[in-house]
Amino acid sequence: MKNIYLLVPFIVLCFCVVPQSSHAYFTTEQTAVTLDNTHALFVIEYTFGLKNEDMFMPAIAERDLSFKEADVQKVGYSIPIDGGTNATIGNTTAIVVSHAPIVNGMYKLEKGKAQKIWLIALLTTDSNELETDYALSVEKLPFYVDVGEKELQSRQLNPSELQYYKTKEVELNTGNYPKR
Repeated sequence: MKNIYLLVPFIVLCFCVVPQSSHAYFTTEQTAVTLDNTHALFVIEYTFGLKNEDMFMPAIAERDLSFKEADVQKVGYSIPIDGGTNATIGNTTAIVVSHAPIVNGMYKLEKGKAQKIWLIALLTTDSNELETDYALSVEKLPFYVDVGEKELQSRQLNPSELQYYKTKEVELNTGNYPKR
């Protein structure tokens, strides 16, 4: 019985100390598919939403846009190769897709609702490139919150959160040796 008296204050303390976040933002799925020897398709699915405020998410993606870039209304992504450095080779076409309506160039996520969003990127490499492993990684993911002021509040995920916004690697240009 003594343990119960100690347990109840501990549980109450946990609810007071642990932040009660109404934020919902997390990556739910990452996919990487080899289409042929020089093409790969990458998809990163994430869900965002706030309980009490509308929020806005970029509808445009740009390669090699880093976390440190100034307030830019774009999702920044990179193509890391062989588990490390970002590739400068290959061409990408990327788009951000959601069922949310677009308002002023951004997806509007209504308060109280979480919305799925997909970053979809197609990588094309030259057929003469060496055999290499490629992935898709989100480097910058800003979002904007309507707190009832004239300007939207600008926020973004930090690098420790962004580490989960990365696909597995796929190998392209197989048979072109030596491997990078």
